[in-house]
Formats: sequence, structure tokens, C-alpha cells
Amino acid sequence: MKRCYELGIRGQPLDLIGDYFKDRTHCVKVGQTYSDFKTNGQGVPQGSSLGPLMFNIFINNILEGCGDDVHRICFADDLTIIVASDTVDDLFANIRSQMDFIFEWCDCNGSNINTNKSKIMIVDNSRNSRDNTVYHNLFTQYLHHYNIEMTDHVDILGTSFNSNLNFDIHVHNIIHTVSPLIGFIYKRSNNFDNIVKKKIYISLIMAKINYAIRVWYPRINKNSIKIIKRINKRAIKLMAHRGNCNIQSIKNYNNIWDVSQYYLYYTNVHTRKQIDNCNQNYCDLLSNRNSSYYRFIIPRHKTTFFEKSPIYDAIYNYNALPKRLRIKKMNMNRYKLILKTFINSKAFFASALR
Repeated sequence: MKRCYELGIRGQPLDLIGDYFKDRTHCVKVGQTYSDFKTNGQGVPQGSSLGPLMFNIFINNILEGCGDDVHRICFADDLTIIVASDTVDDLFANIRSQMDFIFEWCDCNGSNINTNKSKIMIVDNSRNSRDNTVYHNLFTQYLHHYNIEMTDHVDILGTSFNSNLNFDIHVHNIIHTVSPLIGFIYKRSNNFDNIVKKKIYISLIMAKINYAIRVWYPRINKNSIKIIKRINKRAIKLMAHRGNCNIQSIKNYNNIWDVSQYYLYYTNVHTRKQIDNCNQNYCDLLSNRNSSYYRFIIPRHKTTFFEKSPIYDAIYNYNALPKRLRIKKMNMNRYKLILKTFINSKAFFASALR
């Protein structure tokens, strides 16, 4: 209620929100036994239409007060804090400062941090990367009293990566999830017609593989690409027609895409949206030489690390599109239609990473 008031909600709307939260009770059911009802004076009702909005209002000010070297990113109750520094001592001092702020915010707002699910990971891409012993010593010095584990890999919103920002572990998790599903369909293939198999391929198998693909696909090694290609081939063979095992023929017959085609589509649609929305990270790299179509100026870096970043790979792939797809005056719907036609012509994994 205090947050709503601070945001300028007054009078009858504020009273209505107050009545929404007032006298809410809950109990616990174990088997067929219910506990006594208890009035709940904190939190927002889950499963309600207003619940997500009220929670966003409640947690909104935890994102305030970040400097140039600190970014706090929140998705529902998942909070990621990114801290950058030139020296390792300053880095750990800044991390401690952020932890102090978060724990103080929780104390003031009746919230708790689940330290068992909280992790700290150090990303060091300098040429003189330090031994992990140095980081663990500084971790003990600055952060030991928080009871939060220091690790070399993390899971954020369903994606897994390590301290080198490599997503090979995410590929392993995908295979672990998708492979049994494909095996199950193979064993019972006689129970499903091709229409059902195609829906399973698109709605279940590819949905799991393509989740956050714009982020992780540029950051996997060649071996992981081969693994994804192999599992994708197995999934496509589910729809083999009359003994035809040629992957490209199966794709054409069923009008389906492989992983690399989905990646190419998602990354280029996203890039076009960033241009249309005037995202400075993208627009600052646009060339002004031609007024008819877009072209990015590819940044030159001394290391290959930046060439694996999602933005770098996105603008590289966008520049590789035919000029008819980079026309400035084309609307989004038209762009998507022509892009799909262009991607449909690609052979199996012909759109794979450079």
C-alpha cells in the first residue's frame, strides 16, 4: 500500500487496493486434515490477475540506485546483480556493498533471501586471468558471513552457463531433457500419425531447444553444435515418410525448420525490432552511407571473445541477409514474411554459426 501511495495512487483506487488485500486468510492441508486459518498480512495472492502487477510495484525500488558499474535485473522474484570493476579487490568490495543493500532492503520489507539458491560467480575474461584460489581467498575475506556459495556455473531463468560465459552445460541439459522424449515417441511411433508427430516436434521438442536460443547459441563450441545437430536430426526422423530418411526431404515434406533456421529467424527479427525501437546498442553501429537499406559497421576487437556476444553475432547475421530484407521502409509484418521465405530455402544446418 505504501508503494502504491508513493507512485501517486490516491483516494478511492488506493482504498480499493487496500480492500483487495484486507483480511485475507490461508491454511495448510496435509492429506485430509486442514490447519487453522490464519490472517495473512504480507505478500500478494498468487494466481490472481492483480498479483503480478502488485508484486512488481512492491519490488520495483530494489532496482533503483544502481551506478554505471552495477546492474540489477529482476524477473518476478529472481534477482540477478551484475557488478563490474577494474580491480579484483574493488570488485569484491562492490559485491559486498550490493549484498548489504539487498539484505537491508529485505529486512525493511519483510522479505527473505533463499541463500541455498543464491550463487556468486566471477567472470574474468582478461588475458591474465587469476587462479581460482585468489578469488576464493577474497570471497572468504569479504563475503563469508553471507552463507552464499561461490561457484563456476549458474542457472538463470532456465539457462545454464559457466564463468567463461559458455553455454555448453545448457546444451547438455537440453539433451538430457529432449532425448528421452524423442525415444518415447520412437518406441510408440505407430500410435501417432504424422500430424501429431509434427505438433510434438514444434510444440515440445523445438520449444525446449529454442528457449533463449539467441543468447546461448553463439556461446557454444563446435562440439556442442554437433550434439544439437545430432539430436535435431533424430527429432526430424520422427516424421520420416514411407521409409524416406533424407533429412532435407523430411523437412521439405513436413514444412519444418531445424535449430539453425529458428536461430536465424529469431535473431534477425529481434535485431530488426531493436532498430525500429531505436536501441542505442544497435543503432550506434548502423552505417549512414546508404539511405535505402540498413547495414551495421562490424566492430573490430583485439580478442575473439566479443565476436561470440549475442549482439555481435546478431549484427553479423543481419548484414549477411540479402538487401531486399534490409530495406529501411519495410514494415515488420512484411519483413517477417520475406525472412521466413528466405529461411525456408536453407538446407539442414546451413544456417549454423560462422
